[in-house]
Amino acid sequence: MKRFLKNIPLTVILVTYVVINVILFIILGSAMPEQLKSGTFWFVWAMSFIVSYGLNIFLVYLANGKSKSSFITEAPLYMLMFIGSGVYVLSGLIMLFIPNLPFKVALPIELVISAIYAVVLILLYRGAKYIDKNNDNQAAKVANIRNLVADVEYICSSVSDPELVKKLKDLSELIRFSDPMSNDSVKDIEIKIEMAIFNMREYVSDNKTANLARLIDETSNLIKYRNQKVKISK
Repeated sequence: MKRFLKNIPLTVILVTYVVINVILFIILGSAMPEQLKSGTFWFVWAMSFIVSYGLNIFLVYLANGKSKSSFITEAPLYMLMFIGSGVYVLSGLIMLFIPNLPFKVALPIELVISAIYAVVLILLYRGAKYIDKNNDNQAAKVANIRNLVADVEYICSSVSDPELVKKLKDLSELIRFSDPMSNDSVKDIEIKIEMAIFNMREYVSDNKTANLARLIDETSNLIKYRNQKVKISK
């Protein structure tokens, strides 16, 4: 159903093209029949309707099959399709009604329109892929944060000292509400944080909790430092 709804604009454009062509050929057939014998006429007609519609199909294909981003699956997609189709059809209709239009005039106009539309498609697609990549990175970071929280909660359930329990709960909350975004400037800090939590688990497993409070404080400071650096880099 969702895929069908995405294709509604494509269907609307197709129906509009058919209606325009019926009216176009009725008018030309009765008022300007000589136009139908011109090679330039059929070139402009093909670019205005067949090529433009083919580009719209390609755009929908990219949206439905090549990107997870809503950037090219919602309003921007439909807006680009209608604007692109409108430019093709309007410019084409103007040229189709010009008697004896030279091919050397029609060709560069259609090529420029097609080139601009193609560039927009490429930029839109690259933008969507960039968004996809960032979303995937963010999802991975969110999963990593959840894993760290789970580790700290496990450690918390393994100790009985009220002071350590409080410190671990505070650490868990600090990790939980950390910014999931990351960058190269905090990679080393994040590795230290992961190693520190791993060491906490080892301390608890070996019943060596004497230095656990100090390690929790150091880890909390590392997380705060990491979060501050992420905030500054935005």
